[in-house]
Amino acid sequence: MKSLLSIVIITFLTQSAIAASLQDGLNAANNGNFGKAFNEWMPLAKNNDPDAQFLVGRLYENGHGVTKNFEQALFWYKKASKLSNSSASVDAKFRISLFYFYGLGVEKDYSESFRWALESAKGGSSLAQHSVGAFFAEGIGVQQDYNAAMNWFKISAQSNNINSVYSIGVMYRHGQGVPQNNEESAKWFEIASKKNHPHALFHLSKMYEQGIGVNTDYNKSLLLLKKSAEAGHIEAQNHVASDYFFSKDYKNALIWYKLSARGQHMLSMGQLAYMYNNGRGTEKDIIKAYMWAELSALNGYKTGANVRDSYAKKMTPLEIEEAKLLVKQCISSNYSKCGY
Repeated sequence: MKSLLSIVIITFLTQSAIAASLQDGLNAANNGNFGKAFNEWMPLAKNNDPDAQFLVGRLYENGHGVTKNFEQALFWYKKASKLSNSSASVDAKFRISLFYFYGLGVEKDYSESFRWALESAKGGSSLAQHSVGAFFAEGIGVQQDYNAAMNWFKISAQSNNINSVYSIGVMYRHGQGVPQNNEESAKWFEIASKKNHPHALFHLSKMYEQGIGVNTDYNKSLLLLKKSAEAGHIEAQNHVASDYFFSKDYKNALIWYKLSARGQHMLSMGQLAYMYNNGRGTEKDIIKAYMWAELSALNGYKTGANVRDSYAKKMTPLEIEEAKLLVKQCISSNYSKCGY
């Protein structure tokens, strides 16, 4: 019979070997050698190591070192979720929630997505805690409950989840789960803005512009608006572009309208059509003007179709065909190749 000491030594050596294989896999993955990482982790995953199972799931989810396979990713995430309340298990539960939410490797099921998010949230995942708050706030997969939403956002915010900090500001702004309080809303937006949260920056900019919850400060409003635009907020980009446009700085207006149009902002698309047609900030280009008018119409701009048709009257059939090809290219590239 093995002594207690020998059992302890064998267990320690086994755990050390597992840790070494996990680390070897991580080193390989960090160097882009995902095939080696897969070979290191798969034996451990088959031997019920939750960390390895989670990592194998990530490889299958992203198609790193293996063919992308959402069913296999979900299989390994579920394996990892059952074995312990380790960080890997908690993270796996959150990934499972996302798979059910988006229908990856499984049919969409918001109730199941909520259930898995809640399990992960209870295990301490701030991402899952924010997700649970969002489920309650929107009434998706669970009955709408603003009080519960606020509670989960506050729990998540304690872990510095910046999206939850912003969401608390929204809840105070609209009086959801708490009494309506513009001062509190501004306070939470301010915290999120310091972390460069684009939506918080935009909302706080509007509050300083209108003197809601804070003293009116146009200079600070403009500064926050610019920061929001630089952080990628599409509406803010449109506002910044319009400020440049109306001050007749057409070159900068063109730059910001293009950035906003990339995010499918229909008004920015309409303005680009006008600028290319009239040579504002760029040379006149009727083909690009037609393209942006058509794209604005496709994205819901009511006058876009009329503008497009007015341009078509000035174009040859070949120019119209070229413009239509640009429209197809723009859409198929998810607005990244639009003759910028």
